[in-house]
Amino acid sequence: MSPKKLSAIADDLRKIGTTAVAAAVVGVFLSEHRLLTGYVFVVGAMIWSYGIYLTQEEVPK
Repeated sequence: MSPKKLSAIADDLRKIGTTAVAAAVVGVFLSEHRLLTGYVFVVGAMIWSYGIYLTQEEVPK
């Protein structure tokens, strides 16, 4: 996979994960579905972490 494509995927995963975690935090206060909210938080954190893992650092030449 090309570095540009991998960078775009990593960026998208970080955005999706951040949105899911934020939705879970808001859901704690607005929803009565605590278990579902907890799952969303955990899955969002995992997606965000995977996006961070895929992010490549630029190596100075």
